[in-house]
Amino acid sequence: WLHTGDLAAQRGRHWYITGRLKDIIVLANGEKVPPVDIEHALMRDPLIHQAMLVGEGRPWLAAVLVLQAESWALLARELGLDPRDEAALAEPQAEKAVLARAEAALHAFPGYARLRRVHLTLEEWTEANGLLTATHKLRRSQCLARYRAAIEGFYEG
Repeated sequence: WLHTGDLAAQRGRHWYITGRLKDIIVLANGEKVPPVDIEHALMRDPLIHQAMLVGEGRPWLAAVLVLQAESWALLARELGLDPRDEAALAEPQAEKAVLARAEAALHAFPGYARLRRVHLTLEEWTEANGLLTATHKLRRSQCLARYRAAIEGFYEG
């Protein structure tokens, strides 16, 4: 066999590529989570432009989410926040509202797919800022480095 690093599923007599082995997140309890399916489900919500799941070696999943600016402005106003103030993205009511939307987006997924925390940003991930490849795939290691402080904060205390 040729070892490609791909995940595949067989349906009938055909094989389908479903992801990459290196993209699997293994939680502290040993649960293996393929992040791409969950990220795509999150991005079906018009508020969420880009998503990166985190939780390798941790007890539960969290995510870094790039919000769509116009949708964020509407939500922020509903919450009584100033959408132009970057600090509003870190307000507890903003996180709570986005987590509720994430819960709705992930209702069909198993319990391990539930997000406990999210870090919100409006900074789009692009090839120019080094967070996407030329084929527009997420550079997970660069994103993890960029948001390391926020991610570590999820799991403290």
